[in-house]
Amino acid sequence: MGFGVTRLRLEEYLHAAADDLTDWERGMSNAPQSAKRKLEGSWQHWHQILFEYGHIFGAENAERLRDRIRGRRRELLEERKRQRGQELRLPEGKVWFEATAEWQEVPQNAICAAGLEYRFDMQTGRNFARLSL
Repeated sequence: MGFGVTRLRLEEYLHAAADDLTDWERGMSNAPQSAKRKLEGSWQHWHQILFEYGHIFGAENAERLRDRIRGRRRELLEERKRQRGQELRLPEGKVWFEATAEWQEVPQNAICAAGLEYRFDMQTGRNFARLSL
């Protein structure tokens, strides 16, 4: 098998895996934290493969793919936040906080799920949360 064929197969795998993970993520608004942790673990595995792909075929190619996928995930996250807020019928001015494996700032008007890991920045007075891994 030639070098070019290997590259195409790895790119196809990364695209197909990202599509599958995105589809899985689309239906996660009411999923338990354990399912969300498994999904995040799968995304971490995808990023590890992408990292190796970047070593072999160039970091620029890997970063372009990573940026496209991050954009799709941000859109899904916003969609899930809106959907969950509507399902919970949150009061005016409140928003649902959708946690991921990465630390995110928690808005002051956010409602958070139980079981998250929290961190408070004493210098800035900001709260952060993520899925408890």
